[in-house]
Amino acid sequence: MARHFKIDELGMDEAVKADFIELLRNPGNTVDALFAWLTDHGFKIGRTAVHNYRANFEETLKSVRQASELARAFAAVAKEGGGTDLSEAALARLQQVLMGKLFAMDAEGDVDAKDLMALAAAVKNAVGTRQTIAEIREQENQIKAEAIKAAEATAKAGGGGAAVVATIKKALGIAA
Repeated sequence: MARHFKIDELGMDEAVKADFIELLRNPGNTVDALFAWLTDHGFKIGRTAVHNYRANFEETLKSVRQASELARAFAAVAKEGGGTDLSEAALARLQQVLMGKLFAMDAEGDVDAKDLMALAAAVKNAVGTRQTIAEIREQENQIKAEAIKAAEATAKAGGGGAAVVATIKKALGIAA
């Protein structure tokens, strides 16, 4: 649920709000500097309200940066290992979140049957997805093994580099 802040009630137009947000993005601007800027622009607000808004802004920015780093890590996995690695990483994170929810439900002592059923369905889907990923990975490994075998046969038969590459492309279903 989004928090409510007094700064949001000041009626800043979009341009002024954009300027204020730009000031917030600069970590060198103190609460006192932000407070002074707002009062210099005719806004009536307390220093504590500015402090609370800035603290929330910094926490949100931190979360966005963490999400960005996680996205970069996922992209690196996808680039390095292919789609199945990315899917497996996403599934592992989902399972981690599900476990967290399950443990939180237990700790709170108020396990609702509807929530428990939804969580059970999510776990069941995650397990099925993990099996599907394993099957896809096995199919990929078989296709790679067949491509290597075909390339080796082409090389043994005296085929040059271009013939070996063509054989690999054909085995992998890549257009020549």
